[in-house]
Amino acid sequence: MIPKEVVVGHRVLLFTLTLVTVLLTSGCPQQPPEVRIAETRTQYFLEPTGLLVREIEAEVSAEDFEGGEEAEAAADEAAGDGEEGTMEAEGPRTVKVLFDLVVRFDGLRDSLPGITVEISHSDPFGKEKARYLQWVETTGMKKGDARQLSFEREIPDYESGDEFTIEFREQIPREEWDDYREFESVTSAP
Repeated sequence: MIPKEVVVGHRVLLFTLTLVTVLLTSGCPQQPPEVRIAETRTQYFLEPTGLLVREIEAEVSAEDFEGGEEAEAAADEAAGDGEEGTMEAEGPRTVKVLFDLVVRFDGLRDSLPGITVEISHSDPFGKEKARYLQWVETTGMKKGDARQLSFEREIPDYESGDEFTIEFREQIPREEWDDYREFESVTSAP
């Protein structure tokens, strides 16, 4: 005969295990989408690997000038003669900047379709001139994946010596979510 205390203890243990199983497998509330997105953002790491500033080529032809050979010479001078040592344009201008970076994902759940990174444009003395947001595709990344990514951005008001930095803020204040594409589904909902 089994002692009564063992039978009661067994039933209590069985009841506890059943209750835990039901709670874990039942419709426990899931995290709201904005919490999931914010937490998933913290599992990305970004490492800038380089950048290249390129002048935007001005389309100048002899037809833009009147006067035959003189016009051709003026067009060659305006477009640069193609020799090395051509002077870089002076003063503020719009340039194209090619950014290179490595994005790593260390998350346990699915990656986001992409993340928003920030580009800071500063003068040679470190005074910020502008800040831009750039969407970077990260669809399908799994835990431990790293991707080498590049993107090009047109930057106005560039002067020789200006500097660029790419930043990735893990935590984005709620009042800025409208500016970050990964939060679109949350901020555009009625």
